[in-house]
Amino acid sequence: MVADEVRKLESSTQDSTAQIHQRIEALKSGSDSAVQVMTASKNFSLLTVSKAEAASEALNEILASVNTITEMNLLIATATQEQSIVGQEISERIISVSDQSYESAELANQNREGGALLNKKANALVEIVDRFTL
Repeated sequence: MVADEVRKLESSTQDSTAQIHQRIEALKSGSDSAVQVMTASKNFSLLTVSKAEAASEALNEILASVNTITEMNLLIATATQEQSIVGQEISERIISVSDQSYESAELANQNREGGALLNKKANALVEIVDRFTL
């Protein structure tokens, strides 16, 4: 009977050892899977960080381009304003030249009328002088 109990105990020990071994294998397999998932996660994280850095660099380049465009717009606005001022000055000068041309035309008209009057008076004077000529 003792031998039967020893055999049962030995069988029970073997069964327990087999169960423990199965559990250890399951834990090892789970652990290996967890390591693989963590490695994949790490690799994905590294890739994500790399892409985030590339996106950051691209955004910095975009920001620099926007700043350049803003500076160019400011220069264009300044040049446009200066051209507008020059255009206004040219317009004022054209108006001044036009006014002076009108005044010159008026004076030319007055000179013409004065010349015609002077011519009339000279002719009248010639007639008067001719009367006194023998």
